[in-house]
Amino acid sequence: MMCKDKIIAEVWRRQDVCSWYRATAFAYLISAFSALAVMGCRPLDLTRGHVGPTPMCPIHACGMHRERMSVAGEIVYLGDYRKEVGEHFPNHGCHTYSLEADDTPYARDIIDWVCPECHRAYLEYWRHRSAER
Repeated sequence: MMCKDKIIAEVWRRQDVCSWYRATAFAYLISAFSALAVMGCRPLDLTRGHVGPTPMCPIHACGMHRERMSVAGEIVYLGDYRKEVGEHFPNHGCHTYSLEADDTPYARDIIDWVCPECHRAYLEYWRHRSAER
């Protein structure tokens, strides 16, 4: 009879240890996923680490400002659009397509330098494109 009680006590002890390990592992997983979710939701700051005066736009030679932009969507004629962006409005604001530039992340907001003249050219480009249709 004594042996049976020892076996039952050992089984209960092992179950308690296993449930404590499971609970601890679950808590670590929850905290790790929470940290990843919070970090993944923050915008990618491409201006971080900049020291000195505000950078100048290489096309329009005017000062730029920081702006948060949404990055989402894809564009069918990406090759032509990338060429147009690079030549006429590389520092436009508002909305950026995924893969528009080499450092553009996929479907994540960014903070980048925006030139007001590039932004005007960008709006005019899309106004002209929508009028063609």
